[in-house]
Amino acid sequence: MTPCPIRLLPTLASLSCLAASVLGQVAPALLAPHTGSTTFDVANPVIAAVGTEVDTAAFCKLSNNAAGEWTAGLTLTNLAGDTDLHLAMWSPNVGGTPALALTNEAAACNTADNEYLLQLEPTQGLLAVFDRFAAVSWNFQGVFLTARGAVGTPFGTPVPIAGVQGTNGWGDPSIGYVDGQLMLFYGGTGQHPTQGPLPAILMAPIDLTNPQAPQAGAPVPVAFPVIPGRSPHSPTPIVGPDGDVEGLLLAEVDFVTGDSDTYFADDLDALTPHVLTFDTTGWLNGDGLAGGYIATGDYGAFYQQLREARAAWLIGDADPMTATGVTIDLLSGSPHAGAGVPNLTFFVASLALLPSPIPAPAGILGEIGLGSPQIALGLRVAPIAEDELTTWSATLPFTPGMNGVVFHVQAGVVQPGTGVALLTNTAKIAL
Repeated sequence: MTPCPIRLLPTLASLSCLAASVLGQVAPALLAPHTGSTTFDVANPVIAAVGTEVDTAAFCKLSNNAAGEWTAGLTLTNLAGDTDLHLAMWSPNVGGTPALALTNEAAACNTADNEYLLQLEPTQGLLAVFDRFAAVSWNFQGVFLTARGAVGTPFGTPVPIAGVQGTNGWGDPSIGYVDGQLMLFYGGTGQHPTQGPLPAILMAPIDLTNPQAPQAGAPVPVAFPVIPGRSPHSPTPIVGPDGDVEGLLLAEVDFVTGDSDTYFADDLDALTPHVLTFDTTGWLNGDGLAGGYIATGDYGAFYQQLREARAAWLIGDADPMTATGVTIDLLSGSPHAGAGVPNLTFFVASLALLPSPIPAPAGILGEIGLGSPQIALGLRVAPIAEDELTTWSATLPFTPGMNGVVFHVQAGVVQPGTGVALLTNTAKIAL
């Protein structure tokens, strides 16, 4: 019997919650265990023609991308042994053969030094950032910004971003908008309210008054390590339907053992623990998210291929209640069965999380994190099946006393006709 999304609400509602707790946070459900990519692989002739390693990948959906197509920012080790940046057009072609085509759009970013971790501003794709390291020594040269006038055209000569504070010999930068302000995200050291200085993902405003001399402002931490002694790094923005960065895909490393794993952060509150998504004993870094697809660089495989999985995820929204009300937007990505077969996504909210997650009922992948009672937000159908993205939106009228209220949300996803059902991670609506 094909699982129905309506089953999820009574299943969740039948549970009791003793108290809200971050222990009830749930990670994105994986359709299958993460594995090595066959597309982002040095055995792929497209990559073998220019590189000997696939180091990192990040993805964004731009205005020149067709249905099911994404712009990929790649770091490849070139045939001379240095790292270069590349933009590519990538189509996973679910149910068919993936397609990858490199472009020359990032050529001006590359030098005889090592350029690393290309991240585009994910809504317009007209700005990008990356790290530069000296050839051979790999001494950190700084975080660089590059710009272009239109999608599909080459980026210009990069310039360093001044004022980047608190880095630890690398930046792992990315950019995105938060409440209309362009922000730089990078790895560094932040001030924890009770534990003092800790490794952190930092967020700083970028001043582009002089485009040739961009300036980063004072940073604030948006993610601290969830495991003491580790360092978060490689932040990739997750953007909601309103264009704001609402969360991060990131990695966290133990520099003693070299174990670096992939995590999902469902908000930008540094005190909200991120949840483990890919776990290996090696080094994962440079994460990317595209519809129902997650990928990361894999040093454990000597960067010969990315590590990838199909997953169901959810990102929430943080907007204050104003005198005119507030519009709340949610975004979910999930693996589809094939072109033209959109998933069904059922969104549910609660004021509380369970003290700890519990397994989903038989036939549904993932865990339940919401406490009771629940609010059924509604069923939505992915508008473009090939993009594997589904949105939920509602405008709430002005209601006194609502600011500061947090709703926890989770979604159930069904692939019509396949019998596959998954639960997303838990996320938040923060007013």
